[in-house]
Amino acid sequence: MLGAMKTTVSLDSNLRDRLAASAARHNRTMAEEIEALLEAADEREFWVDVQRGYAVGDVTVDDDYPEYAHLSVGRIPAEGAHNT
Repeated sequence: MLGAMKTTVSLDSNLRDRLAASAARHNRTMAEEIEALLEAADEREFWVDVQRGYAVGDVTVDDDYPEYAHLSVGRIPAEGAHNT
C-alpha cells in the first residue's frame, strides 16, 4: 500500500535542476534517480561499517559454536596485502 503513495517534496531550484540533470544522464525519472542515490548511499554506509568493524578489533568465534574455535584468528587489519 505504501508503495503506491505519492508525496511532494519542496526543493530549491538548484537542487531540483541537479537532480533532474542526474536523472537525465542515467535515463531515469527523478523518483528512480532518488531511489538509486539512496541505494548507493546505503551500500557505501554498509562498506564503511564493514571497514570500521575490521579496524576496531579481533575476529572472535561465538561461544555457541565451540567446534569452530580452532578457526579463531587474531586482529585482521583493514588494509594490507590480503586486499589485493
